[in-house]
This record gives sequence, structure tokens and C-alpha cells, in this order.
Amino acid sequence: MIIALVSLLRTAAAWHEARRVAQRIVQTGAAQRCGIVLLNMRSTPSVLARGSRAVPWIVHQFAVNSPLAFVDRVRLPSPARRTSVRSACALAVPSPEWVPPLQRRLPSVTVAPVRLAGVRPVRATSGDSRAALGLHPEASVALLFGTHIADHDPLTVVRALAMLGDWQLLVVGSVNQMIDSAMADDDPLLRRAIRLRGTVSEETRDHALRSVDLSVLSFAAGYSLNSGTLMDAISYGKPIVVSTPSAAAEVVVRYRIGETFLAGDAADLCRAIRAVDHGSIGSSMAGAQEALNNRRIATAHLELLHDLARGDGRLLAERSSTVRP
Repeated sequence: MIIALVSLLRTAAAWHEARRVAQRIVQTGAAQRCGIVLLNMRSTPSVLARGSRAVPWIVHQFAVNSPLAFVDRVRLPSPARRTSVRSACALAVPSPEWVPPLQRRLPSVTVAPVRLAGVRPVRATSGDSRAALGLHPEASVALLFGTHIADHDPLTVVRALAMLGDWQLLVVGSVNQMIDSAMADDDPLLRRAIRLRGTVSEETRDHALRSVDLSVLSFAAGYSLNSGTLMDAISYGKPIVVSTPSAAAEVVVRYRIGETFLAGDAADLCRAIRAVDHGSIGSSMAGAQEALNNRRIATAHLELLHDLARGDGRLLAERSSTVRP
């Protein structure tokens, strides 16, 4: 049985700590039953060089947008250890399109697309969610939830919702900083918006997801990472309106759980919001919730660790045309 240890790699110190933990696993003799999953949140990625193939590793590159930039800064083990590392270490990437260029440049490392974000069980909330957030009980409400990341585009959403007089916008999270840097609080476009700035509690997050009619995801064109916000919306069964081209849009289209709009086009976003068929999405949403649930995500990681432990690196490369699960 493989046990996965998850570590968030935000700093160089975290890399050293990951090394230390791996060495302790090997020294305690638990290596035959353990695997390690490292979630690298740094913008500059690395492969953790190892001397032993006893412990399989997955380095999950979450915060990198450019495969070429990724390749140029990878630290590889010495040539003498590359054959063993290929079968003991995998780079998990968010999109199948990343696999061929990375695998060509890094033949000694297995590269596999494995989804990171998944659908989670819905938490119970107490009281009236709309009242808790100051939302009108009868309004049509669109949620914009996110963090302050350069590839997010909240201004298109603000402009679009201001054009839809019968809709109210709820903006939650540090994505509000991007709005604050571009617009004054008294800007007419924000007149009907409810804004919850900064990091919010889990209860507030769940009130927000429960209370809205749909979620809007707006990215710069070509955004290729997995979206936790998308999975939250699916968890609560809310239709999604998402910018395209993006990896999130591919999920929405594949499972028929919302509409897409052209990135940066407020008028097209208005059209997409109007086009959402709330009545017909229920059955499609149930299928998405089952296919993308966290249990399947965890299973995919464990299967990859198992394959690595068996030394099936080349088999993994052959499987890498689609994202697991």
C-alpha cells in the first residue's frame, strides 16, 4: 500500500525539508510502502534530485504557465542516476499539451498530466446565505471568486455585470486587489457589486458558493492551469461561465455545465450569462461531479506512484496523452 506525503513547496527551505523527510523515510525502512507527492507552488520550478529510487516521487507543478520556461530551469540529477530517476520521479503537469515538449527536453524524467484540483463534498452552512452576505433575496447573482494572479481578468467581469441591470455581482477574495488598482470604490460600474476582500473564512466561502446563480471565471487567453474555483463551483452544482481559450473552458464544454465567452470581451460575457440554461444543467453537473471528484484525483496520484514504484516509467509516458482521471 502506498502512502502519499504532501508538502507545499513555496520556498527553497521547503525543498530542503522535503529532502530531509525523504531521507528519513528511506532510513526508517518504510520506503517500500511510501510515496511522496510534492506540490510546488513556486513560480520557478525544480526537480528534486535524489540518490535513491526506493521512494517514488511526484513533483506537481501548479504555478507555472510556460513549459519552455519550466524546462530551462529544471535541476536534473547526474547522468549516472537518470535512468533510475525516470522510473522513480514524475513531473505532474496540468495539461497534456505540456507533455511532448517537456518529455523531449527531459528524457530522464517521466512527465504525466495529472489533475490537481477536484470536486469536494459540500459543507453544511447555517442560516440564510444571501442574508449573511448582504445579497438581495430575489436578485440574479454572479460570483467572481479568486486570488490576485496576473492571469486573472476581473475587470471584464465588472464591465459585463454593470451592463446587465438585472444581475448583481459578488466578488470574493484577493482578486479584489486587481479591481482596486484599476477602479475607485465609487466607480459607477461597481455600484451594485458586493465585495468581500482578502482571505475569507471557509464559512463565508461556502455561503458565497451556495447563494449565487452562477460562477464566472475570467482568465487571460490561453490560461492552462487547473482551476480550484472551477471545482468549487462544480461541487455546489452551480453553472459556470468561463473565458476561452482556457483549460477550464475545456472542462465546461466537455461536461456541458455552462457557457464560454471570448477572453476580455465583456459583451460576449453578457451573451454567455444570458445563454445559460439553468434547467438543463443538473444531469450534466452530476456527471461532472462524479468524474472530477477528489477521490478519483487521489486515486490517479496513487496509481502514478504505484507505477513509479514498479519502475514503469516508459509505460507512464505512453499513457500521457490524456489527463488523469
